[in-house]
Amino acid sequence: MIFQAKLISWLFFIASALAISLSTDEFVRSQGYIFYFLQIAVLLFCSLRVTRSAILYLSPSFLSILYLGLSFGFGQYVLYHEITFGTLYTSMFQKITDLPLITIFLLLCSQLIYYSSLQKRFLVNEFQFEKPTNPAPSSVTIVLILLAIVFLSFVEIDLSFLGGAGNFNYAFQLALAVFLVFSVQGMTKLKRIMLYVILITTFAVGSFQSKREILYVFILIGFFEALYANFKISLNIKKALLGISSLGLIFMIFMVSSISRGYGGFGVENPIDAIEYVDDYLASETIQKSLTNNFELATVYGNTINPIDYALTGQLEYGMGSTFTKFLFIPIPRSVYPDKPKSMIDIYTSKFYPSFRDKGGSLPVTIYGEVFYNFWFIGAILLVILFYWFNKLYYLMVENLLDEKITFRTFITIYLYITFIQFVRGSGLDLWLVYLLVATPLLYILKINFFNKKKKNVVIN
Repeated sequence: MIFQAKLISWLFFIASALAISLSTDEFVRSQGYIFYFLQIAVLLFCSLRVTRSAILYLSPSFLSILYLGLSFGFGQYVLYHEITFGTLYTSMFQKITDLPLITIFLLLCSQLIYYSSLQKRFLVNEFQFEKPTNPAPSSVTIVLILLAIVFLSFVEIDLSFLGGAGNFNYAFQLALAVFLVFSVQGMTKLKRIMLYVILITTFAVGSFQSKREILYVFILIGFFEALYANFKISLNIKKALLGISSLGLIFMIFMVSSISRGYGGFGVENPIDAIEYVDDYLASETIQKSLTNNFELATVYGNTINPIDYALTGQLEYGMGSTFTKFLFIPIPRSVYPDKPKSMIDIYTSKFYPSFRDKGGSLPVTIYGEVFYNFWFIGAILLVILFYWFNKLYYLMVENLLDEKITFRTFITIYLYITFIQFVRGSGLDLWLVYLLVATPLLYILKINFFNKKKKNVVIN
């Protein structure tokens, strides 16, 4: 089945590449978004032939393909139809010189990281799942952790000397959330649901200025619930209602967060007051453009194809891996080593929107755009290596969780996993690892204080 899945997915890519190559530039601009949606559908079909276990569909590869594929498809659609505020990205889109070639490259990247997710060792046999036996934390501990998360929402932790900029408080908040969500898996479903509601509300109220933290919490909860429930991808009324309800909740939280940040001009300053304006916001005349901004459709797609175009046309020299080595120089100030590599964000934003960069602004470039900037088309091979390693760590993490080999490395991997979209979206390897570095001491303290090394046997058949 794995061979068949790989074969079908490759045949689709080859057929798509040929169709795009034989099409006009205008056709690709106006209809190219369809290829991204079709690729997701084909890869989902191929995957269902291999396994219905949620373990595959929650892997770094599959989440990345889903996130980027949807962002590219909707992003190209809104840019072609000019469903954006302002003309910065629509004007850029019209200036792309070889969109067919870029589209083929982006489809190739998704195909390759999908290929890397089909690791036979982990997918030939399916796991049998049992709840962890570690005792749940006391009510006092749970309350203290929730209060700590709330407290961290209202303080600013400046650790910019480590690299990056801005507030690093969410690094600690997520570390606490990782411990909390994992440690309550032995509780009853009703108690877990009540705790999840409180946790999500806490992040929604305290982190409404940034939707990514809320997304990480949803990934964290979804992963553990799917893991220990042995969740299977199938069509039935219960799962359909669960899926619709979950998506509806995520959408509602995103809308409330957006209104709180000033979208719609309702003048509210917190998520609680924003709830009553959701209907008015969705009924506004500019809702389509607002949703484009809310979900970063134009920016994720635009800031992927534009740096690729800069590299193809010689407006930027190829980085030759410099942005991926920057993390090695995190402890060294630029004043000490002026030739310290620059981040992809710095290089691209300074080129595309220099005045915005001068004010401290940043435009993330997705992993697809970054590998092309560094290595041309050969960069796609780097994706195979990176995602094979990421997926292997992920599958080993799953094995350790099921076998209750809860080591410090397990916590590190969980943290990297739930924030993986940050790296894919374009934070850069350096900033992604900086947040992990910041959270590591707290993760270690939680591990040694609340989890022993007890091991139980797990049945895999």
